[in-house]
Amino acid sequence: MTRLLTAIFLFTFAAEPCQAQKLSGEEFIAKALQKTERDDRLLKEWVVFDIDRQVFEVSGSGMVSGPTINEPEAGQISISIDKFFKPGRYRYTSAVPGQWRSRLTYVIGFSPRENDQQLAIPSGSSEMERAVNRVLNELHGIIRLDLNTGAILHFEAKLKEPVSYRKIAAIYELSITYQPSTTIKDGQELHFPYRTLIRIRYNKFRVLPLLEKKRLIVYTIFLQPKPPSN
Repeated sequence: MTRLLTAIFLFTFAAEPCQAQKLSGEEFIAKALQKTERDDRLLKEWVVFDIDRQVFEVSGSGMVSGPTINEPEAGQISISIDKFFKPGRYRYTSAVPGQWRSRLTYVIGFSPRENDQQLAIPSGSSEMERAVNRVLNELHGIIRLDLNTGAILHFEAKLKEPVSYRKIAAIYELSITYQPSTTIKDGQELHFPYRTLIRIRYNKFRVLPLLEKKRLIVYTIFLQPKPPSN
């Protein structure tokens, strides 16, 4: 059975050489973002997004407890696909064939650009916005795109090196795992960002190691029918 699936995959991938050979990693990502924007627009015509956010404490041994934490700063850490993969932020590898949960995919790696090439943030941005931009610029990971629709099926990213902010604070570790879900509307498969897991280790006061914290932040999005308009 495994050989049969492999043969089917290789045949499908070979049958679409224009996709694998003519598009760069940046072009694949651009098309995926267009798909995300289109799906989001179509979904909002008939549903509303119900966002659930939970913040958990993680012990030194990796045990997770909660959710009982009320930390505004931790709660502000969110994900925006278009901001994450904003043009010019990363270097991308060429697409290679892969598979994700029985779906055929293109796999693309991304990594930070050199310091003098990193994406700048507009002047006048808040300190938090500047810190988030610096963190995003230092992430590296992989993204999986659906071979047939070009949609983002999954991506995972990690911080390449610690990032300081507010001069006295630092984010030492950060990992993000993003996985959408799908629904069918008028025969179209639409993707929406079902769950995002963010693991972070940070300290608001680097000179006081005992204040270092580890958090697991879980965003889950549910679709709710749009209430009828009056």
